[in-house]
Amino acid sequence: KRAMRFHQSLSLILLDIGAGSNHLPAKTNERSLFFAEVAAVFLSGCRGIDTLARFTETAFLFLLPGTGIDGAIILARRLQEELAGREFSSGSSVEACIGIATIPASGIERRDQFLARAEACLRLAQQGQGDDGLCASWD
Repeated sequence: KRAMRFHQSLSLILLDIGAGSNHLPAKTNERSLFFAEVAAVFLSGCRGIDTLARFTETAFLFLLPGTGIDGAIILARRLQEELAGREFSSGSSVEACIGIATIPASGIERRDQFLARAEACLRLAQQGQGDDGLCASWD
C-alpha cells in the first residue's frame, strides 16, 4: 500500500524452480537439504529489506521495495544463473522460470492485481513465451 500511495517502485518476482525437486521423495532429508541449498542461493542474492517466501510447492516470491524493473531483472537473472550453475547435493538441476511485475504500473491499483500480473508473467515464462525463462511486466 505504501509503495502505491507514494508512487515508489516495488517489484514482485515469482521464481519457479520447476522439476528440480520432483524426483525427491516427500519429507526426506535429501529433499530438505535440496531446499536449504536453494534457499542459500536466494539469501545470498537478496538484500536485507527484501521479503522472501515460499509461494507454492516449487515457486518462491520475492518482494523488492525500492526496486524498479531493471533492478528486478538483474536480480532475477543472477538467481537464475546461480541456480542453473549450481551442483546440488541431490544431483538435481534447476532451470528457473521467472515472472516479474513492478509498480507503479498502469492497470495495477490493488495488491491482487499486482500479484495477478506477476502470476501471468510466470505462466508465460513457463510456456516458453518469455526471454530465456523470464517474463516481465512494468508498463
